[in-house]
Amino acid sequence: MVGLAKLRKRTKGFTLIELLIVIAIILILIAIALPNFLESQMRAKIARVMSEQRSFSIAMESYFQDFREYPPDQNLFKLTSPIQYMAAITPDPFCPAVPGRYNFIHQYDPYYFIVIRDPKQSGYENLLSDFNIYTGYPNNWTIGPNDKSYWGRVLYQIRSVGPNKSNEYGSRYSPTNGTKSNGDLNWFGPFKVDRPYGPLPAP
Repeated sequence: MVGLAKLRKRTKGFTLIELLIVIAIILILIAIALPNFLESQMRAKIARVMSEQRSFSIAMESYFQDFREYPPDQNLFKLTSPIQYMAAITPDPFCPAVPGRYNFIHQYDPYYFIVIRDPKQSGYENLLSDFNIYTGYPNNWTIGPNDKSYWGRVLYQIRSVGPNKSNEYGSRYSPTNGTKSNGDLNWFGPFKVDRPYGPLPAP
């Protein structure tokens, strides 16, 4: 009987207080680790977008070398068939989007493309406006009229709605404002067209 009593004492479980302390420690560790995990996920998505935009641009330039024009934005499948300039039209990892600055909803998975093959083509002013607002110059969306410095040099745009999932019509995303902040992730072509941010304040 004495041996059995000693065995029962040795196999006694945790008290309620001890369990609560363990749970509290686990919750504290989760609270510390979870934001860092979410941040790293967001940074990985941003890196993926930038890599895929570059792949799209390389495919667009390869198509141009063969046909002396870019594929229309409604016919981007031509980048994958019959000649495979890229393996697939990959989805924007931040879609579907919520209503943006001008209540525009990009509801679909692919990146948002604008392709203007001739500056005289209808819609070129809109593309130039997106480039100008992205680089901080007068544009038709905020403070106009459009700056014409890059007229004819910008022929297409590949846009991701960015971490806030909101279409900002070309406004530049900057991680210095927080990983999940306003702005789109844009790539303007041919190749990579960009310039230092201009005189206008960020919209």
